[in-house]
Amino acid sequence: MAKFPPFDIFRVDTDGQLVWKETAETVDLAKLRIEHLIIADSANYVVFNPLTGETCFSPLLSAISS
Repeated sequence: MAKFPPFDIFRVDTDGQLVWKETAETVDLAKLRIEHLIIADSANYVVFNPLTGETCFSPLLSAISS
């Protein structure tokens, strides 16, 4: 059975809709990726762990708490 990365990264559109961007293997990699994405488009992002149901919201350039 294939192993799926546990963290989904979503961009928050101006209307509040979530747009899936990619996955990350760890929360630290998700944080790093969001830092790069924010530089490119100045959007907010959400990291979701479907295994635990936990969601972390990342305002512009803020660290995601793990």
